[in-house]
Amino acid sequence: MIAQFNQRTFRTAEVVSELATWDWIEGGEARFLGQIQNEIRCGKILEIGVGAGRMVPRLSSAAKSYIGIDYSPEMVDICRKRFPSVPFLCADARNLSQFQNESFALVVFSFNGIDYMSNSERLQVLGEVWRVLAAGGFFLFSSHNLESPLYRRQSPGVAESSPQYAIVREKTHNFLYLCYYATRVEVRRQLLAAGFKKEIECCDRDGMKPANDLRSGWLHYLARK
Repeated sequence: MIAQFNQRTFRTAEVVSELATWDWIEGGEARFLGQIQNEIRCGKILEIGVGAGRMVPRLSSAAKSYIGIDYSPEMVDICRKRFPSVPFLCADARNLSQFQNESFALVVFSFNGIDYMSNSERLQVLGEVWRVLAAGGFFLFSSHNLESPLYRRQSPGVAESSPQYAIVREKTHNFLYLCYYATRVEVRRQLLAAGFKKEIECCDRDGMKPANDLRSGWLHYLARK
């Protein structure tokens, strides 16, 4: 029910309008994209959870081809209006069956999109991402950090928890959603279990080594197949 609850939120006009104002890139995203730019230039990029298109201008020009998907039809519609020459599909990260094995040099799931589903669905997404990535391809994503002060600030709204992850009820800009927080050890364990290599990189929102502060409320990860 977590993914369905959040999907209803991301389909509302208020959320779509808010996300349409976003045009920035975080330091962590810029760091990792710059780091792999030469290796992905001749390949294909899949962006999952494209939202209203915050990353589209940067990603669509970074490789040979790009496609963006989102499970919110309203998000897909606004992306098509904003970027008419760029392909978008209404699709769900939990089922990427429309894409062949080893199709992409880079898969991006930015702004904590992987956090808006249950633990089992999250693992399902990691498996699908691994499948569609080409050998040596990259997965760039961000995820909320269970070890940060941001989690402790939200902890009274915990809906589900374990030593390594928790699902929290949150409210931002009057938008209600359920959000997944995990330790760095748990995120690494999940990636390794999905088949990714051991060289998994992590940084805070500014592209720096994670610290015990709010800028590490969520972390950016770069994993390679």
